[in-house]
Amino acid sequence: MLITLFRTLGRWPLPALHALGWLGGWLVWLASPTYRRRWREHTRRAALRGWARWASVGAAGQQVAELLHRCWSPDLARVQRLREELGDEVKIVAADASLAALCAGLTARGGVPEKDAHRAAVDIEKTDIAGREEAIRATRSARLKRLQANLLRASLRHLKAFEADLEGQRLHP
Repeated sequence: MLITLFRTLGRWPLPALHALGWLGGWLVWLASPTYRRRWREHTRRAALRGWARWASVGAAGQQVAELLHRCWSPDLARVQRLREELGDEVKIVAADASLAALCAGLTARGGVPEKDAHRAAVDIEKTDIAGREEAIRATRSARLKRLQANLLRASLRHLKAFEADLEGQRLHP
């Protein structure tokens, strides 16, 4: 049932998913006192103020919705071509071929052990880091460069934490 829901939502246009994700982010924020407490602490530590602080609630939901789009969104021409070549073996096609392969592999395996999930997270972070570095090079806006640099630093910290965990180490903040 969830797979059917993910496939259906993955076909929606990204702006519609962002709107649904924004709503979902706010619903979770309103429904969970624990989430609100953690959100307050994290936004305080990140020095988010005013509008940016409140926008982060909806943005968290949008990120989840975008993941559905990236993992489950069919490129109809590519799906048709692959179906002709491979038959019914085609399950997932994402815009990014490496993410499609990763999503397909994880879906095929069902329950994923923690170490495998962390290996997948390392791959995702490396892909994200490359994208952030390219975005920094491609933009001329100082504000966007700062934003991408902050996101890049966060991805590098995530990558370091996942790699340390795979080596059996625990990082402390």
